[in-house]
This record gives sequence, structure tokens and C-alpha cells, in this order.
Amino acid sequence: FFEPPKELVDFLSDPKVQEENPHFIYVPQCPGGQTWVDSPWGNGSFSVDKVPASSSMTKLTDILKGLLKEYSIDQSRIYVTGISMGGQATWDIMGRYPSLFAAAVPVCGCGDPSKHVRAGETVLDLGSGGGKICYIAAQVVGATGRVIGVDCNDEMLTLARRYQSVIG
Repeated sequence: FFEPPKELVDFLSDPKVQEENPHFIYVPQCPGGQTWVDSPWGNGSFSVDKVPASSSMTKLTDILKGLLKEYSIDQSRIYVTGISMGGQATWDIMGRYPSLFAAAVPVCGCGDPSKHVRAGETVLDLGSGGGKICYIAAQVVGATGRVIGVDCNDEMLTLARRYQSVIG
């Protein structure tokens, strides 16, 4: 169970901060024993076209849609992020509802970012993989784009280099 730092909660709930920077924060927690995505971790990336939404993800999106109806939320400023299983959930919800979010920051979660990359863009891949996504993204962004791959250790860099000619 994740509990945000007290200082962050105090800051975000301060009436002065809310008045100066109106915000609404929705921090769902996946129910114990469940996952946001019905795809085994060992499979690595997944495609929302091939994996149906899990019951947890369906509940999450139903709640989110209800919040958007009930509260005055600027729908051009909705952001999503998550780490680990939450990172995987970030890829999943972005794949299912791409027009709902202004930006996404998945951290250490497997998914298929290829649908979200466009020609000419800059892509920052902070590792947690074998470099495959960097090579695929480089093909999509083309000569006018840029891909920056940052892997965390020599083992991951060796793996990425081994398959560079196959994927890239």
C-alpha cells in the first residue's frame, strides 16, 4: 500500500495552494491480489489490442469518468503516471484512452509505447528494458526526431547492443 509523504499531502491540500493552482488528484490503488493489466510481467510489453481491460482497470476508468462528470476538471490538463505495476497501468490506460490525457509518465512499467510516438518527436526511454523500444522509436521519429536511451547497468546495455542489428 502506497502512502504519499505527509508533506506532499499537506502542501497539496493547503487552501492557498489550491486557490493559486486549482487541482484535483486521483490516486487509485490496485486491490490486493489483483493487477491493473491482465498480462504476465514475464511477457514484457503488451498491446491493448490483444489484452482486454482488467476488472481493476475498468473500475478505475469508471471512477475517473464519474469524477470528470461530477467535478469541474480541466480536461486539457489531465496527466497520468505510475511506477512499476502503476507504470504498466499508465501504458494500458493511455492505449485505451489516448485522447483523455495531456501527458503520461510511465515509470518502470512494461507496455507498448509505439502507438504514442510520432515522427519528429523526442523520446526519452529511462531503461527498465532491453533497449528494444529505443530502436523501434528511432524508426518512427525518423531523421527529424531524437531518441535518448538511458539504461541503468552494463548488463542491459549489453543486451540492447546484442539485438541492435536485428531490431534497429
